[in-house]
Amino acid sequence: MKRTPLERFFDLFVNRSPQKIYDGSPPPSDEIREETIVDGFVDRLDQHELWVTPRVNLWELNSEQTGMWKPEEIVGHYGHPLQPDIDLLFGPVDGSRRTGPLVGVEVKHFAYQSGAGNVLPKTRLATVPDENGGQEWQAEGGFYAGLDQALALLQTGVDYVILAHIIHYDPDIWELPHSNNTEDKRAAYREISKTYSRNIARLIDTFDLPIGYVAAGAEPLTDAIASHTIRKRSPDRNPFVRAESAGRIRALLSEGLDLDIEY
Repeated sequence: MKRTPLERFFDLFVNRSPQKIYDGSPPPSDEIREETIVDGFVDRLDQHELWVTPRVNLWELNSEQTGMWKPEEIVGHYGHPLQPDIDLLFGPVDGSRRTGPLVGVEVKHFAYQSGAGNVLPKTRLATVPDENGGQEWQAEGGFYAGLDQALALLQTGVDYVILAHIIHYDPDIWELPHSNNTEDKRAAYREISKTYSRNIARLIDTFDLPIGYVAAGAEPLTDAIASHTIRKRSPDRNPFVRAESAGRIRALLSEGLDLDIEY
């Protein structure tokens, strides 16, 4: 029996051995960002009879399809502000047809870290000028990063939503005040990663949120970025998918991305 799109995604995060979430020589560790991880997902999922589209900007898609760009026009037509962007959107292929169910993924890459007791992993945003005329990473967002966007994706017409937390580990930049031993570094890294994911899982489970969740460590290797699964939870069917505004956004996705889906 053919595996579902959800199963294919979670196949990238099996519990037993490290899996590749980026197949090929990755960029230098300090240049890996969310876009790198998303591109890795695209390549890996594209091998499994799925269509995959990264970085879906609903506002731009609307402008291309309808010519509407004024906020009052868009809100009046959709009953929705067409936010946020969808980091990763995918579904099954049936012959030449790109069909549903639609799976939307919000990806957060925790990479700004030192482990030296004063900087926990945070999400990278962009490079900004530093005081020496060079560039440095701007970072924000704690363990909860992306939870708000994942919940907002429930109103964008997708059938399932997943929040993916990818927590970067590189022994060369992970420092401890008391030890440089690699195993000590790994132990500290694992404990922080588990704490991040455990608290997100508590929020999802306690409030019975319909989103899925995956947390994985990411370690750059010579020929790949390997994921070490920390936690995963399958999503429930999106309860908003039949809302009127969601139907209009599904129509936009269908026309703009050449999808054969109901709306």
